[in-house]
Amino acid sequence: MLPTIQLDDTIFCTKIYGEKSIKRGEIIVFESKELKDDLVKRVIGLPNDHVEFKNDGTVYINNKKLEEPYVVNNSDKTGIFDVPEHCYLFAGDNRATSLDARSWDNPYINYKDIKGRAKFVIMPFSRWGKLDK
Repeated sequence: MLPTIQLDDTIFCTKIYGEKSIKRGEIIVFESKELKDDLVKRVIGLPNDHVEFKNDGTVYINNKKLEEPYVVNNSDKTGIFDVPEHCYLFAGDNRATSLDARSWDNPYINYKDIKGRAKFVIMPFSRWGKLDK
């Protein structure tokens, strides 16, 4: 999630109450059963979305281009995903180096594996502030 979240940042998360409250573009903490670790990524695909990562770095959701001002170092890695019910598709902001859904064996994260919504950087104090979309 560089540069949005730095390696030494401590983040504050809030609980998510219900699947329908998760919005595209939010930064979410979730458990990756495949990687056996908690990850922080941005929501790209919602349940039942058709998502296409094009080789020029653009992303299309249900055939409409997604505006992503937070993306740095785009990638030519492509992929087509149909997000199942109760699942989400995630990608990092630094697409060139992000280990995200585009490279996982199972690209979909089930709602039950979501731990919270990243809201603030609380440490180091010099980076304290809200994590915006």
